[in-house]
Amino acid sequence: MKIIRNRRQLERLFIYALEDYFEDELRATARAARKGTIYTPDKKALDRMLTQLITQGAYIGAEEGLGPLISMGLGFDAALVNEAAVSFAQEYIYTAYDVGLTNAIDAHTREIIHREVPKWLSEGDQISELTEALRETFGKKRAQTIATTEVTNAIAGGNIASWREVNRQLGTNIISGSQWTTANDENVCPVCAPLGGLVFADGETQPGSIDTQQARGITAGLGDVFVHPGGSGAADNFKGKEYYRPPAHPRCRCTLAPVVQQ
Repeated sequence: MKIIRNRRQLERLFIYALEDYFEDELRATARAARKGTIYTPDKKALDRMLTQLITQGAYIGAEEGLGPLISMGLGFDAALVNEAAVSFAQEYIYTAYDVGLTNAIDAHTREIIHREVPKWLSEGDQISELTEALRETFGKKRAQTIATTEVTNAIAGGNIASWREVNRQLGTNIISGSQWTTANDENVCPVCAPLGGLVFADGETQPGSIDTQQARGITAGLGDVFVHPGGSGAADNFKGKEYYRPPAHPRCRCTLAPVVQQ
């Protein structure tokens, strides 16, 4: 797989890869059902794909995380920073969602297969009815949700891994933490708006100046949790909730910025 340096490109690649995988798995599930058996998803293929894509995301996170530090003239070994990002990706694949990213995706797929295939076998419907019942599980919308969410997760994880490695190399905590950042528009949700320094009021996000947004954004030490400050209306439902890093919810595209000691 070629190296991707852009978040949007990686997200598109992630979506296409998942769509192809899901389409193959849907066909295999239908073929097995025609023979009266229940298909077991190819978890090894999924694991190989996810490992490559999450590693790409961690690389992007490391590069994005180093940008502000390079402009400050800080000297560090970028190769070791990239190694730290890879280590994060490898750990994340097997620890995400308590069971690991591959297992989490696979478990949901198996659950739906084991629910829908026996139902189809007992009712004797057309195979098209089974594929339609499985379409959401093996479809584009799920691929998009997983891709957007996990690219955000990988990049944020790569950010933090890179900043920790820079601190280690410099023998100091010059990067004392990170700040939650988000878009500055009315489309930002009530979860992310207060975390990213925006006001959520009267049922929608109120965009403000970039300086105000940056001043209000929630910060946390490297490895510490971000605590939601609450706010008006729906935003108050999340007050006190803790987030280790973006994403705060499925399809979240929030980012992190380093907090550098002056």
